[in-house]
Amino acid sequence: MAQAHARLEHSELESTATRLWVGAVAAIVAIIALVGLPAQATYGARTSADEPQYLLSATSLAEDFDLDISDELRDQRYLAYHEIPLDPQTIPLDESGRQVSPHDPLLPVILAAPVAAGGWAGAKATLAAVTAATAALTAWLANRRFGVSKPVSATATVACFAGLPLAAYGTQVYPEMPAALATLALIAGLTAPLDSPRARQRSVILTMAAVLALPWLAVKYVPIAAVGGIAVLARLRHHRTAFSVTLLTAIAAAIAYLTVHQWIYGGWTSYATGDHFVNTGEFSVAGTDIHVLGRTRRLIGLLVDRQFGIAAWSPVWFILPVAALPGRSFNIPHQRLLIALVSVTWLNATFVALTMHGWWVPGRQLVVALPAATL
Repeated sequence: MAQAHARLEHSELESTATRLWVGAVAAIVAIIALVGLPAQATYGARTSADEPQYLLSATSLAEDFDLDISDELRDQRYLAYHEIPLDPQTIPLDESGRQVSPHDPLLPVILAAPVAAGGWAGAKATLAAVTAATAALTAWLANRRFGVSKPVSATATVACFAGLPLAAYGTQVYPEMPAALATLALIAGLTAPLDSPRARQRSVILTMAAVLALPWLAVKYVPIAAVGGIAVLARLRHHRTAFSVTLLTAIAAAIAYLTVHQWIYGGWTSYATGDHFVNTGEFSVAGTDIHVLGRTRRLIGLLVDRQFGIAAWSPVWFILPVAALPGRSFNIPHQRLLIALVSVTWLNATFVALTMHGWWVPGRQLVVALPAATL
């Protein structure tokens, strides 16, 4: 009886200690991210590029319960955070003058309530909270699922989140950080033990929730969602019922995604409403004159390019190629999963993305997998 009581006390102390150090990581990263909240994004504007589009869509969802931003554009609702002329990025889509921003809807859905309550600052503060949660989950996974000590987990996580690009995208109004959190949730589900039917069910639900959320944040996250989907099906290959239900769920979700996009955007992706793609088609978002061999320079440039390489700005990322060495060297658990997630993101940024950089901060296309790279 005494032994059982002692074990319970030890477990409670361990749980409290875990909450404290993970909470400390989250608090430090939140403070780092919030430093950028009041910054000007460009001359005469607190937000720039796609940020006003997400904020206008969030405003429309909060007030009108739809994605039609024509009235928000007409009333210049963006002047609070974009005091200069705004590129609408879209055109009237029908006789009613409906205009829909060429961006997927999940980020505006997440930001609708914060924007209604606190405007652009509320949106940025919410994304700082998402960043803090992403850092906390990174540190927790490193310790609990990958066997890294608490001090090293905390130090490495803060080091990676304190520099570019993660610190900057901590408050920029883009889907990058929510997508990074979804990717970590995917990893958490795929590395969870399957020692009981209930544990298997929780693992599949968490993994599939992340897989299904990623494309709704942005279609560019489909490759990383595909890696997660393939991985969860591989884990379930000996559980016929769970395998079949998961596969059918994924198929139904894909059909729903395409159907909704045809209904709202009039195409297979959100880019169908973009004014830049009227003449060239929605898939020209990847470029109209693609030189595959020319883009291979990005394989190294994404890391070391003088202006847009992430390691050129945050030298901690110079360690990243070492992590891809054969698993025998380090005996890293789940190393193949991490390498697959980082690699598919790196290849997408190299060969599919129009540019290898963000609007003004390098590494935008890599942010979704950089917490996995941190692991």
